[in-house]
Amino acid sequence: MNQLIIYPEEIDPTNKNIAIISSTASNGHSKVNLNIDINVATAAMPLSAEERIQHLQQVLKLKPNDHLRICIINHPSQTQNSTQQMATVLELTPHRCVLLMNFENPNLTVNTVKVNDIQPSLPRIHLFVALCRPPTMKKILEHASCMGVDSFHFFLSHLSEKSYLQSKILDEKNYRRLIHLGLSQSAHYCQEPKVYFYNSIKEIKFLSGDNYHHYLLDPDASDTFNSLNSPNSPNSPNFTPHSCSPSYNISLAIGGERGLSSAEKEFFCCNNFQKIKVSAATLRVEMAIFYALAQLELSFPLSFTKHRQILPGIDLKKRTILN
Repeated sequence: MNQLIIYPEEIDPTNKNIAIISSTASNGHSKVNLNIDINVATAAMPLSAEERIQHLQQVLKLKPNDHLRICIINHPSQTQNSTQQMATVLELTPHRCVLLMNFENPNLTVNTVKVNDIQPSLPRIHLFVALCRPPTMKKILEHASCMGVDSFHFFLSHLSEKSYLQSKILDEKNYRRLIHLGLSQSAHYCQEPKVYFYNSIKEIKFLSGDNYHHYLLDPDASDTFNSLNSPNSPNSPNFTPHSCSPSYNISLAIGGERGLSSAEKEFFCCNNFQKIKVSAATLRVEMAIFYALAQLELSFPLSFTKHRQILPGIDLKKRTILN
């Protein structure tokens, strides 16, 4: 765990800089009280208080007055283009952890954020993946979240097993847990990616424009991200500093273990997806995705290790990526 996951429900409403991770309801004996409905909070927290506290005590060996890196899930306070937010342990028992959060910007608090002070620095990465075996899906959800994917779009391919639609990984509580495990390993990202499932590739709609670039991972492609980033490339996506913003969208598509059918490849090509190769080796689905994300990270002049701004996600009714 590179950063401790904190949920907004765990922020003390009476003190904006205090977070309380508790596996039991507050009994009033602590110096700090947090009155939240434990049942409601538990449903909203894929990573339980017990396992997080256990990690702090047994793995990190923390004690009061120690410092640690934190991540408040989906909260604007984590979008600053600055060093990682830190916290100080005030209290740590087997069932309760109280933290003092050290906000770098004194004008930036947990409950009130000056949105105009947030400077976005990252493009938005949208991952389109044919449904795969559950073990593969788990790796993709966890580790791609760690690498900053903005949204996941899983579709049933012609070559996908129909039984994949019955996988427990499609349950929200299960895939959100994997995503949060990934974010806890990130040390850079705190925004929870959106996840969508499609019964058919034809349900997917793509937007186009100067700020949209689409790539289909294909081992037989001739282009690479390195060749595209060459000034002499006619298909260069122009990865310049202005492209490192949330208005700049990159879509990556890939088939499952059996690949994509010819018709599906044609579908992506008709929607302006450019075929790209990320390795001369034959890679597993999840490895090809991680290769692509790593190469994209190095393609931008501004580091991907900046925090991204919370933006509108996906219109489920239209199933279209929004600008």
